[in-house]
Amino acid sequence: MLFPCTDIGERPKSEFRWGGYLDDSAASQEDAVCAPEWRRHLWGGKPGGVQGEWWFHHPSEQWYIGFRDAASERFVTLEPAQACLARQREGGTR
Repeated sequence: MLFPCTDIGERPKSEFRWGGYLDDSAASQEDAVCAPEWRRHLWGGKPGGVQGEWWFHHPSEQWYIGFRDAASERFVTLEPAQACLARQREGGTR
């Protein structure tokens, strides 16, 4: 699987580590139920829609924010976190 980075081009998935959801309310809910139930809740039936996620790129030691379609597991966008957060602070969209 290749990750479509806006600044460094397509990179292999092996160069990245998943860092969690942008909306970390999911993490607090995970503690409330056991792991198998939580996995079924999250991934049962392959939910659709785009979700925001943190990704760490090891070679550049840089954090990225990716918006990925949960059903197809394809990225809509993957860009450096600094650029994405700056744009959101300025009132821009993804």
